[in-house]
Amino acid sequence: MVFPRDDDIRRREHQNPGDNVGLEAAQQQQADLMRQQQADAARQQQADAARQQQADAARQQQADAARQQQADAARQQQADAARQQQAVAAAAAPRYVQRVAVKLPAFWLDKPAIWFAQAEAQFALADITVELTKYYHVISQLDVRAASEVEDIISSPPGEFPYTNLRQRLIERLSTSEEHRVRQLLHDEELGDRKPSQFLRHLKSLAAPAVVQPNLLRHLWLRRLPTHVQTVLTARPELSLEQLSDLADKIVEISPVPSIRAVAENAEQVPAPNDSLATLIRELTFEVSALRTRRRERSPDQRSP
Repeated sequence: MVFPRDDDIRRREHQNPGDNVGLEAAQQQQADLMRQQQADAARQQQADAARQQQADAARQQQADAARQQQADAARQQQADAARQQQAVAAAAAPRYVQRVAVKLPAFWLDKPAIWFAQAEAQFALADITVELTKYYHVISQLDVRAASEVEDIISSPPGEFPYTNLRQRLIERLSTSEEHRVRQLLHDEELGDRKPSQFLRHLKSLAAPAVVQPNLLRHLWLRRLPTHVQTVLTARPELSLEQLSDLADKIVEISPVPSIRAVAENAEQVPAPNDSLATLIRELTFEVSALRTRRRERSPDQRSP
């Protein structure tokens, strides 16, 4: 065992206490620096891992996009091949007319798409499949205005799919534009002599090609109904539009609305609602009042915790 020398002991006894404090501070700084370096290294590892994940995700997206492009190209090739086969088959098919009698309805200028749907039904019943036969049947039913719209096709029929081309052009050129339909829906349409349910179906047919919200259609339809019908229907907000149309038909049956012709002949005569309609209105008013009363009675309980 080695014992400290007396001079070492005396040196330690007379050593300045401030030197020990400085040594401890240096050691503490060194420990803090090491912890900081470790934290920086951990953050760097996390950042590297995040960048690696982003790079992997980007590569995955690129691979998915490449596969999608390949799939789209394959589908396009299949579609092109199918069209090519149809064209070859049409060119190879004999150009003849099926001598089958079929009676088509008179052409509808205002609704060509519906007319062609009926014509297709007649062709199916008569087992007519040849394009040229369908083409000639349709041509025979066109009036002057409709024929003038497709004069270019009639003068020079397409060699391939003459009926399909004629149908497409007639529907495109005679169908009412979406802008006109919306304008007609918003401003021009009135109930007239139609039942409320018939008028609703008519408005739906005008709104079909356009983006018309159901609430807007409901408002437009209600606004065009007679005042006493509006009064009853507005008290039933829980009903669907179809249910409201059925209820409106029943109200009109109980208290008929004067037709346009009758109003024109006697504009000063205003029919008064009968007892059945008045009773119905009173019952509905009482029902709405009862609902409001029940809501007010329940409201304090709903607000309490």
